[in-house]
Amino acid sequence: MKNLFQIFFCSIILIASASTVKANTYRISILTCAQGEDLYATFGHSAIRVTDSVHHSDIVYNYGTFNFNDPNFYVKFVKGDLLYFIEACDYNSFIMMYAYEHRSVTEQVLAVDSNEQNQIVSYLNENLLEQYKYYKYDFVNDNCATRVYQVFDQLFTQNLNCHNIKLQKTHRSILNEMLEKQDWTRLGINLMLGKRVDQPINTLQSFFIPKYLYLGLQSTSLNNKQLVVAEQKVLQFEEPSILKKQFNQPLLLLICLLIVLVFCYYNPSTFIIYKIMSSIYLMLSSLLGIVFLTMWFWSSHVSMHDNYNVLWALPTNFWLVIKPKNKSKYVYLALVLIAISFILHSIGIQKLPLEIMPFILGLLFILITKLKTNAQ
Repeated sequence: MKNLFQIFFCSIILIASASTVKANTYRISILTCAQGEDLYATFGHSAIRVTDSVHHSDIVYNYGTFNFNDPNFYVKFVKGDLLYFIEACDYNSFIMMYAYEHRSVTEQVLAVDSNEQNQIVSYLNENLLEQYKYYKYDFVNDNCATRVYQVFDQLFTQNLNCHNIKLQKTHRSILNEMLEKQDWTRLGINLMLGKRVDQPINTLQSFFIPKYLYLGLQSTSLNNKQLVVAEQKVLQFEEPSILKKQFNQPLLLLICLLIVLVFCYYNPSTFIIYKIMSSIYLMLSSLLGIVFLTMWFWSSHVSMHDNYNVLWALPTNFWLVIKPKNKSKYVYLALVLIAISFILHSIGIQKLPLEIMPFILGLLFILITKLKTNAQ
């Protein structure tokens, strides 16, 4: 009888121990990586870390993987047909890459019970299957950061609360914030994006940037409990210090060109330079307009649609260079459309990049001088 009691008692202990091990099998956390120098790393990165204490594995699930050797890589990327995919890699390998690039990494440990842990791991492993791993990348609506939050939103949508509120921000303002030190890149991206990125956004919509996903998770709750229970710096590197603010290069360049343009027009000895510059301005605006219009109707990136920059960058402006005479009606129309683009900017429908303002003023000056020439 005593032996039976001992066997029963030991069995209870073993069962309890097994339950404890099962409960603590996984540790789920979110990794947020700082911005890098390369264009693809400009906005940072997010990934999910799963540590398995039973099988002694430490895996990072990364939704930001792409094949740079994909045929027509750049065409597919611009058109919105480039396939990104989820990849699982060893944590040490993942962290070594960011250490090599001197990019800080922050870890947020999540408060999820054993059942939720198993659901998360099953979901991630299912995503690794060939038929589920790929997705069409969209830098505003579907990327490595939005996919991370999507894991939890799809599994626990009824119990997950990110305290979604309206922000005093737009997609464009957040992009500008992240591109503060990259003047030329910021100008190019701003020109390519249409009015959709100028609409006010909410907390959830801001998660397209890893930094904002990180901030949002700090106030997110699951089952009415704080989702993030611990936070630590896995890698810490100091931000490169800037002693003084650098000049905005494209803005400074275009202001100088505007001054030269006006000076050459009023100076008879340099008028020929004005004629050359005005032709370049018109041809360049025409080329930009063709690009904007093409991306509007050809690209799958919805943020490039409805791009009203085409109002000041008319694709037909090249006609003023080829046949400059008797174009008064066209010039009046072009002036009206430029005025409309300024109105749309002022009321917030589509913001014009600050850097492009001197170029548009140069176009205005050229069009007005053409009206004077036609009137003579």
